[in-house]
Amino acid sequence: MPRNRLLLPLILSTAVLVGCSGSNAVDPTTGNPKDYIDLGQGETVLAAADRPAVPDLTGTLIDGQPFSSSAWSGSVIVVNFWGSWCAPCIAEADAVEAVADQTAPLGVHVLGIDVRDTAVEASAFDRRHGITYPSIEDPSEQTALSFPDLPPDTIPSTVVIDRRGREAVRILGAVEFTGLLAVVRQVAAEPS
Repeated sequence: MPRNRLLLPLILSTAVLVGCSGSNAVDPTTGNPKDYIDLGQGETVLAAADRPAVPDLTGTLIDGQPFSSSAWSGSVIVVNFWGSWCAPCIAEADAVEAVADQTAPLGVHVLGIDVRDTAVEASAFDRRHGITYPSIEDPSEQTALSFPDLPPDTIPSTVVIDRRGREAVRILGAVEFTGLLAVVRQVAAEPS
């Protein structure tokens, strides 16, 4: 059985399949965030022959510094789209940070793409959750538009880019530590 078919059930069984969409409004009667959608089966593992190239990801980090993913050329890159106002993003923050810590020795880098936040809100989120990986400010969601087949309004989403700069895995909705770690290790183990 091909590796991708073995990996997909693991992802499906461990990912939380709820994402944020639309505004960051809060229901005044319940205090719960509005505009959440159930994404259903939101994971896609792409066969090596079917992986589209991902353009260089550039922008301004939430600390004001310029960033280009070309500095990480030849590495596996985990791109996590998040917002400080998004409950599933909050729920997955510790898992994404833990995966970043555990896979760094494998040559893996994690890049956050913060949508619809101010730099102050994003920095506060990073401090609160102990996030150490960089995040690009993307209030208009232009970075998401550079990914083929990624709905730009689906927050959170995570994309794993292989060492050749191609989209290997796309997860729509929140991730869980075990599933994300398995996916990232799988892509990191592939030949360059």
